[in-house]
Amino acid sequence: MASNLVTIKDMESVTSLVTPKTLATIEKRKKSLKWCQPLSNGRGIYEVDHGKNKYVVHVRDTTSCSCREYDLSGIPCCQIMCALWAEYKETKLPETVVLDWFSVEKWKLCYGSLMFPVNGMKLWETHSDVVVMPPPDRIMPGRPKNNGRVRDPSEAASQPSQNSQKAIVTCSNCLQTGHNIRTCEQEIVPKPPKLVPLFPSFHAKTVMTCSNCQQTGHNKRKCRLELVPKPSNQPRGRPSKKQKTIEDTNVE
Repeated sequence: MASNLVTIKDMESVTSLVTPKTLATIEKRKKSLKWCQPLSNGRGIYEVDHGKNKYVVHVRDTTSCSCREYDLSGIPCCQIMCALWAEYKETKLPETVVLDWFSVEKWKLCYGSLMFPVNGMKLWETHSDVVVMPPPDRIMPGRPKNNGRVRDPSEAASQPSQNSQKAIVTCSNCLQTGHNIRTCEQEIVPKPPKLVPLFPSFHAKTVMTCSNCQQTGHNKRKCRLELVPKPSNQPRGRPSKKQKTIEDTNVE
């Protein structure tokens, strides 16, 4: 009822022949009139140049345009407005060509029927033979979300579990229970330095040796001396029979 009351108040303030939305559409289409140029044949038929396109418009016996925008919407297009202005000037406005469905009379007739008020849900009649049930639950894909219930202020707080009651926190500074070193009120005792192991690991004895200059302390990539070319790789394994025959002939 609130929306109907607002619409009825708007209808009382309207003075035009058509509805405000229709009038706004006409004003929007009027902005394209500067691109239209009418050419008449003298019998109410016009050829309207609109940019790169041309349209045939009738404005005397019938109102139509070859763009078919008027046939679809019932509101005259910019070509029809241009032809109306060339034919009738100010004696025939575009609002007079709009279909009756957009007139203020039809608008008032639509909202003229009486609407009765309705009581709230508290005063609705209940029927025992009709029971409206909620829709069935739908299991959504994926892992379900754990939406924790908000407790009422009158409810008691949840008790800690047995596992959490058994855990005892011990401070590593004062060796007392009930807190840790971060919340300890006593001065923090510095820890002694780590002892050197009696048996160092194998990696502590390794020494880096350069394969280029045979010096320790760096490798071949960081060597500052010129790189010594390596000798050609000799074949591994036993010599082949061909090599043996060649060596025997050389010895003889």
